[in-house]
Amino acid sequence: MNGGEEVYSLVLRKSGKIVYRSRVKGIKPLVECVIRFSGRVEDAFLEDRVVGMAAARLIAYSGFISRVAAGAISPAALNHLIERGIRARGGPWNDRRQCRWERLSASITDDRDFFSLLTREFGMRKQEPPRP
Repeated sequence: MNGGEEVYSLVLRKSGKIVYRSRVKGIKPLVECVIRFSGRVEDAFLEDRVVGMAAARLIAYSGFISRVAAGAISPAALNHLIERGIRARGGPWNDRRQCRWERLSASITDDRDFFSLLTREFGMRKQEPPRP
């Protein structure tokens, strides 16, 4: 994702302005973003290099991201976001992108439990997003 001159793996925009960005790969920057902005922004636009089901569940759970653009998005993630009223688009998905978090997201059905697992795993202090 291009946030000006530099390239980022994840960019969060509010009213066209970048409010968060990261060069770190993986799901950790999205977890940090959800923790940092839950209850503080609404109707944000997220750009991410790769959005699988793990990321889609966090995006939907965040409650503040309303649009997503991804370099690659899985069909399941795209459907998950659209079903929750989040506008999403992205490039083709490579099924070999299955990572540990994708497998875990399939085995943990409750979004709050999944979010809690990620915050514990990364040693982050979580702020629970409001329940819809």
